[in-house]
Amino acid sequence: MKFCDITLSYTETSGGIRTYIDAKREYLNRHTDHEHVLIIPGETDETITAGPNTTYRIASPYLPGCKPYRVFWRPDKIKYALDESAPDAVELGSFYVSPWPTFRYCQQQRDAGRHVVVGGYFHSDIADAYVAGPIRNMPHWSDLTDWLEDRLADLAESGAEAYVGAVFERCDVRLAASSPQATRLLEYGVNGYFDVVP
Repeated sequence: MKFCDITLSYTETSGGIRTYIDAKREYLNRHTDHEHVLIIPGETDETITAGPNTTYRIASPYLPGCKPYRVFWRPDKIKYALDESAPDAVELGSFYVSPWPTFRYCQQQRDAGRHVVVGGYFHSDIADAYVAGPIRNMPHWSDLTDWLEDRLADLAESGAEAYVGAVFERCDVRLAASSPQATRLLEYGVNGYFDVVP
């Protein structure tokens, strides 16, 4: 079996998510015959294979204000990596560009009679931390601009919750890093049961 992770949060200086993926790879390598594919943004397009592990780096720009993290912007390259590696299970750890080529890949595989599972892993509160947070943390200019920033942040957060919630609704498996994260995902409008993976 071949497992795949797609995430923005895997860099040389990443913390928890990199640790999680490295531990997953180590477990698969030591205890199974399964393979692992990692699709991440990078400085250039690059494919690295080391034993049962393959890493696809897709040339991507830095996420504004969040260097060294980069943001996917080429869905065709994600789809190419999926088509070439042909994973049986894909775990989404990023929800901006990567879900759509992933869902397209899975549907094509299902149409061909091969069942591929897609899981969404809610590692962090995207709507608050990455959408509303930067707006709320803008420099103070006046009471009016603060009020406008708060209204804009609320609107952006609500939109991000609806968008990410819609992505999770399309996933076969929904995972959360903790019980509070699972509760927060319910606030995103996602229905159903969540597996909490500590």
